Amino acid sequence: MSKPSRKETEYQNAIEALGLSQMEAAEFFEVGERTSRRYADAESLPAPLAIALALMVKFNVTPVEASKLIKHTAKELGVPLAIALALMFKFNVTPEKALKIANRD
Repeated sequence: MSKPSRKETEYQNAIEALGLSQMEAAEFFEVGERTSRRYADAESLPAPLAIALALMVKFNVTPVEASKLIKHTAKELGVPLAIALALMFKFNVTPEKALKIANRD
């Protein structure tokens, strides 16, 4: 099976749905631009990032809204995990359901 094209990756699809460029996504998730490019080319993502992106897209949560939810926890947990947990709490999503939403079941 061939590697999906850049437009087909879950990361690229999600950040486009959220209105972010790769550089903006790198800044938002507090990773380097190179890491953001690697995520765009990857067939799979770290679970917290995949869940955070999937929940943001599913519940139409903008990066600004997500930032407000995690302003006190991002430094301790990291941005993707903080977003995933905050959105799971806000929308009453169980860990099992979050994994299904992120196609990680």
